[in-house]
Amino acid sequence: MMRSDTNKLNRALALTLSLGVIFSTVFIGLNRPLLWAGFSTMIGLVAMIYFANLWRVAPNRTLAARKLWPAFACAALVPIWAIVQSIALPQGQGWGSLLSPDLQPSTLSLMPDAGRSASVRFAFYGLWMALVLEAARRVSRGRLMLQILFWGVSAHALWGLLALNVLGDITVWGEAKTTYQGFATGVFINRNSFASFLAMGAVIGVTLLIVPAANQSSHRSTLLSHGNVTNGLYALGLVIIFAALFATGSRLGVACALLACLLCIGVCLAQRGLSAWRIVLGSLGLIALGGGAMALLYGKEGILRLFDLSIAGDVRMAAWGRIWDLILLRPLTGYGFETFRPAYELIHGGTGAGEQIWDRAHATYLSLWLELGLIIGTVPIALFFWAAMVLVRRVHARGRDAPLAIAALFAMLAVGLHSLGDFGLEMPANVFLLLTLVGIGLAPRA
Repeated sequence: MMRSDTNKLNRALALTLSLGVIFSTVFIGLNRPLLWAGFSTMIGLVAMIYFANLWRVAPNRTLAARKLWPAFACAALVPIWAIVQSIALPQGQGWGSLLSPDLQPSTLSLMPDAGRSASVRFAFYGLWMALVLEAARRVSRGRLMLQILFWGVSAHALWGLLALNVLGDITVWGEAKTTYQGFATGVFINRNSFASFLAMGAVIGVTLLIVPAANQSSHRSTLLSHGNVTNGLYALGLVIIFAALFATGSRLGVACALLACLLCIGVCLAQRGLSAWRIVLGSLGLIALGGGAMALLYGKEGILRLFDLSIAGDVRMAAWGRIWDLILLRPLTGYGFETFRPAYELIHGGTGAGEQIWDRAHATYLSLWLELGLIIGTVPIALFFWAAMVLVRRVHARGRDAPLAIAALFAMLAVGLHSLGDFGLEMPANVFLLLTLVGIGLAPRA
């Protein structure tokens, strides 16, 4: 009876988390302090209810997060350091000539309140991951979560296309857009963050389509068999997602999504036991089919625009050089969590990146190093690579949970590469979706 109660509890948690991350994204990707704070409050309430009930039905159960405690301990260094940066220190700690003496803050952070707020958000990322690890301990629940996430992303993609092409290019609030006119942004404020979100959904769809569930027969006798209908629906969802992805006009986002999906297709086909030449031919065939469909939808000029990086590349390279110089002025302490914009303003002027002042570095890794310093700023990156290595081992083992690991691994690849030149992972909704996928892939199996 205790095991049955635990399964029911974890299934309810799996549904809550999967639906929660999809519905929370509606609120402009949680890209406002009040929005992510409200969502974090809900996470805390869910956690209290879940752990209280888990203790009641299975008091001796070992938590999944405990098995990964070194990773959680390393992750805790980030919010702890953000708090340290926000604590009053002797006047002028290492600010040198960046600020005049009367303007130098008494902390390591330019904006200590922002750092404390960001530390709370990061802590809730950890709590979210702990909940996902519990919910996905069974492979069947993990696959159910992937299915919910895929259809949720598909619904967002459909809304993005409708808002752009049918409803007059409006925001989720029904107002005409003032930025990114002519491009799909969905419920997000900008197209690049939407592209990161869609890329993760595309990888999930590819995995679900090619690698069937363990109880799904690969031999389908009729056209309208359950397996054929299911795969047809997955294919339809993928078409919608890719149509929206191309409609974002996000060059790097599209390229990273296509690369991740291509590699995902190869690995998924290998999981099904296909020979190397069949994998290559199948991948090339799908690329040709997808490319033809996109050309019909957007025309040759629309496709070629996605690969025209000359102007955007020059602008960003110039700004990244200045940002790196800024990092080297405070390589150990950083400028404070969530302080990129005021830090960038310290050196703005004649940057070669136009006269605009960026509020994001358009490179998440540079943001981490600038805000947290080279040591603590590398911690999230190191954890990212550690998780990827664990997932690679699970894929190589070809166990029942291999598809879950595949979806997580290539979602990480898509958004990880995109984050080299953009800030999709600085949107809380995208972080919650990625953490959900990685948690599903890493969860210890019951």
